[in-house]
Amino acid sequence: MEIRSKSEAKKKKSPKKNKKNPIFKSSIVTLLSTQIKSLDSITKIKKKIYKFKSPSLFSLIENPSSVFQQIYLLALSIRKQAIKIIDFDHQNVKKNDLAAESVLGWILSDIKKEYLRKKKNLRIRGTYPESKDLKRYIRSVGIIKYFEIKHEYLSLDEEALIQKFEMGNLSYHENEQLGSLPYRDRVVKGFVDYINNCLESHSRRLTISGRQSLGEYTGEVIDNIIQHSKMNNWKIVGYLDNTKEPYRCDIAIINFGKTFYETFKNLDENNYAFKEQIADVLSAHKAKKLFKKNKWTEENLITLLAIQQGISSKNIEKESTRGVGTYRLIKFFEDMHNEYNGDYSDNAKMAIISGKTHILFDGTYELKQNKDGFFNIAFNNTNDLYKKPNSEFVKNIDFNFPGTIISIQFKITETYTQEITEDGL
Repeated sequence: MEIRSKSEAKKKKSPKKNKKNPIFKSSIVTLLSTQIKSLDSITKIKKKIYKFKSPSLFSLIENPSSVFQQIYLLALSIRKQAIKIIDFDHQNVKKNDLAAESVLGWILSDIKKEYLRKKKNLRIRGTYPESKDLKRYIRSVGIIKYFEIKHEYLSLDEEALIQKFEMGNLSYHENEQLGSLPYRDRVVKGFVDYINNCLESHSRRLTISGRQSLGEYTGEVIDNIIQHSKMNNWKIVGYLDNTKEPYRCDIAIINFGKTFYETFKNLDENNYAFKEQIADVLSAHKAKKLFKKNKWTEENLITLLAIQQGISSKNIEKESTRGVGTYRLIKFFEDMHNEYNGDYSDNAKMAIISGKTHILFDGTYELKQNKDGFFNIAFNNTNDLYKKPNSEFVKNIDFNFPGTIISIQFKITETYTQEITEDGL
């Protein structure tokens, strides 16, 4: 006969977890919480209130390290501490971008799901930026939208002046019907239509070649995400505020999973893509002792090489035609920038973030054709990938992003567009 204490008996009778309906625990929040090692920089939690203080530049294009630090500290705090209230301080924000707002909103949405499934209460509160435009941004596509604070939503009249887009994070085969377009193609079409609608709201439209070009590069970028990331967590988002000039359009493509660097480092050293397209340049940087810890690293170089035309981890021979998706994106951005008419001081910008590498495009450096006929951008005066790039444009950042982000801001100009005539042609 077995004898147990009352406490042991109670333990024995406790209900088992329902394996068919496990408590939702966001893999994204967990993943981001592992990117920062300690909570030392967090103000001591009082009354289970977490204070999120946004940097004045809440932008992944211009200030990635500070933005990631705050977002990762929030994720780690959720995993390590009992929090009932998140207090967002956006008061000092002077500038933002859609990528930063979307990453923060994404994890906040997942945090809300966790609390709901656990039947725990979580509230958010905070202060808006002083700028009416930034306040409208947050209410439309920021934390207000993702946490569904309905009493803070824009009015119907205000909402009518905003054009938004969001698709992604679904399987190719999910809910597809016989005869319908594959989900990937629906995303591409939806995104191209969105950009065209934004332009049409200002009496412009994409030309046929513009639609084709944008559709092709968007599809190729999505294909790369699906094939390389190994996580079905991605989205494309867009935002245009039609309330005042200059009309700034924001686009963000975000995916969690393998970085560019991880994709290439996992290749066998005899793999064609690594041996013929990466190894030689990598060896040259090592021989010249160009790598400096936390400033210019092997990861930074391989990430830079990964965005060049003709370089792809899927290439198996010289005649391979992979490695054009990101190149096309850069080229499309360059064309937009070159058409920019200069009436406004805030130029178009784009950033690619993958792992600990941040690459900034603002028109200072452009794609140039090399001796093999491929277009490269090395971010130095001689456009030479065997030399270090300008550290203002390609740099190592303090915090690792477990995936890839492409963030774009541009003004609506005549780039790839034509004026709408009276007959609509």
